[in-house]
Amino acid sequence: MDFSTHLSSYMSPREINNLEEALEKEPVGGLVLNTHKMNSEKLKEIFPFLREHPVVSNAFIFDNKEKSKLTGSIYYELGCYYIQEPSAMVPASLLGIDKGDVVLDLCAAPGGKSIDLSLLGDESNLIISNDIAYSRLLTEIDSVTKMGLNNIVITHNDFKKNDLYTYLYGHFDKIILDAPCSGSAMFRKEDKMRRDWSYNKVLKQAKIQKELIVMAFDLLKPGGVMCYSTCSYSQEEDEEVIEYLMSKRECIIGEIPTNKLYYVNKNKPLGIHLFPSLFPGEGQYICLVRKYGDLWRAKEEPQSKESVMYSHKFSENKLTHYLVLRNELYTLPRPLESKLFYTLNVIHTGVKIGEVKNSEVYKYDLHYARSIESYSSEVDCSLGEALSYIAGHSLDNKKEGVVLLKYDGLPLSFSKGDGRILKNWYPILHR
Repeated sequence: MDFSTHLSSYMSPREINNLEEALEKEPVGGLVLNTHKMNSEKLKEIFPFLREHPVVSNAFIFDNKEKSKLTGSIYYELGCYYIQEPSAMVPASLLGIDKGDVVLDLCAAPGGKSIDLSLLGDESNLIISNDIAYSRLLTEIDSVTKMGLNNIVITHNDFKKNDLYTYLYGHFDKIILDAPCSGSAMFRKEDKMRRDWSYNKVLKQAKIQKELIVMAFDLLKPGGVMCYSTCSYSQEEDEEVIEYLMSKRECIIGEIPTNKLYYVNKNKPLGIHLFPSLFPGEGQYICLVRKYGDLWRAKEEPQSKESVMYSHKFSENKLTHYLVLRNELYTLPRPLESKLFYTLNVIHTGVKIGEVKNSEVYKYDLHYARSIESYSSEVDCSLGEALSYIAGHSLDNKKEGVVLLKYDGLPLSFSKGDGRILKNWYPILHR
């Protein structure tokens, strides 16, 4: 079965033709603004070609020819924004995040939807950002580090293995399941996806998705909400997966506000599609599902021994909780529950401060530099100095001891001066 015939199960010939015409056009790019670093007025002043996203606040769209201007900017390196496909931003925006929510992003890497949730939330939230692909999680760590985000906990787990999910049954307030799929909504970006598409691939992925969605639903608290999404146009991977969940579990389909940019399957009106023929992006299927019951909040756990030990050592740190993980000190906005810490394979939690030796941190991490606003000793850099430092060079400066380097008022990195130079502490990220 070819792709067009496949879509005819729920789309009219005119709709299919409009979609196929859109797939021949140039894709568009998008970015999410890190409002902890920059406001939208300054962003638009620097990059006047940006257009506001039609659905997501503090998000923008651009023509792909402009992408290099954004990724080549010092402000990208400073974590002022995150490059993300415009459709992929919508699931987190529709799910939302409330005070105190602990959210699981089950198939998170490379982390875009976790970052969206982090920026929507605050220091009362934790986002558990999980994936089975370790190398892709390293990319997420780099992004979270550059942006200085403090409420994301990155974990490397296969929840199906050894029935891990049963230990966390009914634990999360909200869940994003961005399920692995056949990838038809990637056709315009990657020609390889178009060549690799087949109906058998759709059916194979649908089987996996049905297993994942039931498991994910069981991880929700009563009253919790899950956002199921794919980058597939196939109803076998979209509405039919939701129907499968409804046949296995009692659930309520969440309402999504009507919008002329959204496509709803008339035969199976469950969730929405974002098609490039209607929406400025590559495509996404999105459905919200609520579990019956009343939401409850877990009691906050007492201060850890690390929090007691380190609480007075970092006066510039506004966060109050500390945790040691594999000889590295981290700080968080709220405690990481013992059940999560000991059940999951945690590889990065909150903000990494640095490596610990004899209870002392001997070298501050880039993540910590990006998460604080000020430090007792600071050095303002010119653009040339900032770029030179990022390239791996030391800076001529007579300062001594640990200093926080800044450019345009934004934290760049920690460094250590010996009275002649500021040594380069800028890391080589996992690129």
